[in-house]
Amino acid sequence: MTCSLRSLRARVESLATSDGRFGVACARTGFTPVPVAGLWFESREDAGLAARFASAYRARLRRFDPAMEYHDLVVHECPSAPATAAVRDAEAERRDGVEARPSREDGD
Repeated sequence: MTCSLRSLRARVESLATSDGRFGVACARTGFTPVPVAGLWFESREDAGLAARFASAYRARLRRFDPAMEYHDLVVHECPSAPATAAVRDAEAERRDGVEARPSREDGD
């Protein structure tokens, strides 16, 4: 694949859906790298295609950084229905250090 990084990432994102049952992760570690991090796919076929685009994306990045970690990407099925997009967004914000402030009982 001789696509640009931008077009490879756009292809991965175009396959993603907010309520998909299939994800992509490293077979060895379970880590989900960019550009498939946080994305779910409706079918095993879409996830497999996304894994191939993600591998091409990471191979292209490796040209600029030869020390970039290699991940053997595989498709996995979510054991239960994935969280809604709103819940996933909240989880991503927590991971990124943007914690929602707890409400105070006195109304302030």
